[in-house]
Amino acid sequence: MPACCRNDVAIGKAWAAVGNGRGEPHPARRAKENPQFFGALSATAQGKFIPQTGAVVIKDKDGQVIGAAGASGGTGDEDEAVCIAGIEAVGLVSG
Repeated sequence: MPACCRNDVAIGKAWAAVGNGRGEPHPARRAKENPQFFGALSATAQGKFIPQTGAVVIKDKDGQVIGAAGASGGTGDEDEAVCIAGIEAVGLVSG
């Protein structure tokens, strides 16, 4: 997959994580169980929402969600591990 597409996938995963307010171990399953909610999230994210494993939310020291990080290129678990490592490397909390 070209790098430009991987970037779009990573950003879409991050949109899904922050839209949920948490990292989601099985976002596609949850999307299937609650399609209206995920449809609304997709609309508010202007179509950038991809409910796939490989992203986590970023929290401040007080536990407030301040953003999300997504990755693409490995398995969902590998992508998530990369996100967590980067977040923790700068002293923030993943979740």
